[in-house]
Amino acid sequence: MAAMGLTRAVAIGFLLWAGPAAAESIGARYEIYTGGFKALTIQARAAVGEAAYDVEASLRTTGVIDWILRFTQKIESRGRIGTGPNPLLYTTAGTFFGTHRSLRLDYREDGRIDTFLEPANEVDERTPVPESMKLDTIDPVSAFVALNKAAAAGGSPCSGKVPIFDGRRRFNLVLEDDGPSVVESSHYTVFSGPAIRCKVQMERLAGFQPNPRFNAQAPRVSILYVARFGERAMWLPVRLESDSSFGLVIGHLVEVDAPVRPLGPGRRPAS
Repeated sequence: MAAMGLTRAVAIGFLLWAGPAAAESIGARYEIYTGGFKALTIQARAAVGEAAYDVEASLRTTGVIDWILRFTQKIESRGRIGTGPNPLLYTTAGTFFGTHRSLRLDYREDGRIDTFLEPANEVDERTPVPESMKLDTIDPVSAFVALNKAAAAGGSPCSGKVPIFDGRRRFNLVLEDDGPSVVESSHYTVFSGPAIRCKVQMERLAGFQPNPRFNAQAPRVSILYVARFGERAMWLPVRLESDSSFGLVIGHLVEVDAPVRPLGPGRRPAS
């Protein structure tokens, strides 16, 4: 599940920043494979403007993995855009092993976060995250507003360490630009061509379950390929390579409702 958590974080998050023009809405669908089997479908849509953003997504396991995990999730994130992302609301609701799970984060003006969980952390065999560790954090979706805003200003969409609290867990999402690359054409994906190769790592800090099958202590480095789409050049994932307790994880972009945009000056595929 560590890889699945990272998968949904990066796949949803990169739909977020598009620059200071008029609002644009963009949607994308991903199919995630693990151990050679189709395991997860992600459908996401983001509406991003100069001053605000609103993202909705749904996730569902498929095939053999669905028979084991019975995982579904709906996610919504809303916030303001200023000097950085300012989340207002983050909610998730769904099932895991057939059991209902939900959470809601309401962000106060004073920086505190009101957290509502079902089931409670005690029932979920988690140690609650201390209040002091929640300060100056943002939700997994809002995290990428800052990264893509930096990219729009001429930086990389794959660089930085972002402090995240997702309602149960406190971790840092660490991204490193590994240079330009190329995603080869295949029948699995609608995208082929130049992309940026990113190294993505989750630094676990607090609130993780003790089950080693889902939360191995050794940090895993995933590889994410991103490209730009739409009039405002939103950064979207186009390929994911990782590993999990179930085997190698490969993610593909299978549907998008915006045209691909050039990578821009200084960004050329490796020869």
